[in-house]
Amino acid sequence: MKIIKGMITLIVVAISLYGLMTKDFSYAPLSSLLLGALFAIMGIEEYKMKGKNGWGLILIIGSLLIIVMALFSVGVALTTNGMLASIDVILIITVKGLNQIGY
Repeated sequence: MKIIKGMITLIVVAISLYGLMTKDFSYAPLSSLLLGALFAIMGIEEYKMKGKNGWGLILIIGSLLIIVMALFSVGVALTTNGMLASIDVILIITVKGLNQIGY
């Protein structure tokens, strides 16, 4: 799990630095989506370690909020380009994934 968290962190930092250096923020929704995934992983780990007494539930709720907002921003960007079908596929995959892990 540490390797996955480390990889996601490096990707988020790389995308963010790219956006800051080039002033091209078209990859910002992807960065937000990965950041939400990172928060979800951290929240699940925290919840497993400390139960309801830790920050796990707050991190999970925060991650869901970040992921939803990132998907909406991707949806707005895709709608302007005429690719709305892609966001539907992403939402279906997300809902099925959440159902499989018990949410």
